[in-house]
Amino acid sequence: MNHRGCRLLAIAAGLSLLGGCSPGGPPLGRVSGKVTLNGQPLEGAHLTFIAKDAPRAAIGTTDAQGVYQLTTFSPNDGAPLGRHTVTVTMPAKGTANMSAEKPDTAYGEAMKQASQGVLQRGKEIPAKYANPVTSGLSAEVKSGNNTFDFDLQP
Repeated sequence: MNHRGCRLLAIAAGLSLLGGCSPGGPPLGRVSGKVTLNGQPLEGAHLTFIAKDAPRAAIGTTDAQGVYQLTTFSPNDGAPLGRHTVTVTMPAKGTANMSAEKPDTAYGEAMKQASQGVLQRGKEIPAKYANPVTSGLSAEVKSGNNTFDFDLQP
């Protein structure tokens, strides 16, 4: 094999090792699941998966059936591998179009309301689920596809 062939083989081998990694980030596992409140699908809930040594949290929002997929770096790419503490919050009234990428005073108010368990969008989520210390929710993200369902109780 010539020098060029060896170089291409080395590049191909290196790229194959990156499977499951985000560009420049840690290895990720795809994560999806369903969130219910008293057994009923919870629409519009925000999930945050927080790992101790991860560079950032993974986030997702539930649809009308309570189903979510997590994003860390690019849409639906999953969460870093490892043990995560999970929080679930509902956006405060009037903040549905708010974005964490462009926070404003509404974002701070939403976080304050979530930490107090304020009635939001007609659904009350106990304040404990908004706090990583008290949520009681956790997940072990592994390579490949992961499914984590959460049934929240008042």
